[in-house]
Amino acid sequence: LKQALMYIVAFILTWVWMGIALLSPGKVWNDPLKMFFQPLQGFFNAAIFFSNKVHTLRKSTTASNSLTRWEAFRQVILSPWTVPLIVVSQIEVLDDN
Repeated sequence: LKQALMYIVAFILTWVWMGIALLSPGKVWNDPLKMFFQPLQGFFNAAIFFSNKVHTLRKSTTASNSLTRWEAFRQVILSPWTVPLIVVSQIEVLDDN
């Protein structure tokens, strides 16, 4: 839920300036904000994605082997195959037959 909310906030932060431009054309102060935030949508999405991976990696390590955020970030970027996968659900699918 937290990750979904972060994606929604990133989307709103990126596209609210375009909405303002459509509703009130000719506002000079809006153009620089639009030009600044729209290219950053990919950065926002990547930051949210990597922050989730870093959180997962830090949570999966034991207390004696805990990683700093920077160490976990480096591991996620340089060797992503070492980051454990998250179990989303443990629901079993039953066959009706």
